[in-house]
Amino acid sequence: STWVATFNNGAHVPYVYNENGQDYYEVSDGSYLMVIDEQGILASCQFIKGQEGIINEFVIPAKVGEISVTEIANGCFDTSSTAATGILDYIEKLVIEDGAITKINDEVFKNADKLKEVFIDNSVQNIGSNAFSDSPLLEKVTIGAGITNIGNSAFENCPKLEDIIFIQPDNIVDITNYINYDLARPLHV
Repeated sequence: STWVATFNNGAHVPYVYNENGQDYYEVSDGSYLMVIDEQGILASCQFIKGQEGIINEFVIPAKVGEISVTEIANGCFDTSSTAATGILDYIEKLVIEDGAITKINDEVFKNADKLKEVFIDNSVQNIGSNAFSDSPLLEKVTIGAGITNIGNSAFENCPKLEDIIFIQPDNIVDITNYINYDLARPLHV
């Protein structure tokens, strides 16, 4: 099913269904489908068949209907599924809205082949290990004021990464543990 609707304020109106006793909330922009479970976990995000293509800006919303998006499931953007096409390899810019998730799990955006820019708003407190590693085109990351921990190698093997912007830089002490950065290139922090 595909369902595309928003309120005047831009909030997503979900299609709600029940499977095995659990409610799921589906929203779509017409090209991809996000599924959030009743605990607020972004369970999957796949292209609608025949709609595959570059996503200029992918936004993880703070809410879907009345459900707060609290977490991204491991494998949410899986591209190895034969049933559907995952979107990870098609996202150019990732935006995590303020009030959404508080933690980016380990490796959840690893190997994002087309990802160039990431904007993480203030609600995210923790970025897991290797969360964005091996993203060959990643150039710029903006990290919100809520950040308190960044896992080891979170941005490892991102050869084009030149700008990491902390909205509140006092929260982070040492950049070297999570970037494994080649110091021969300039990095703007």
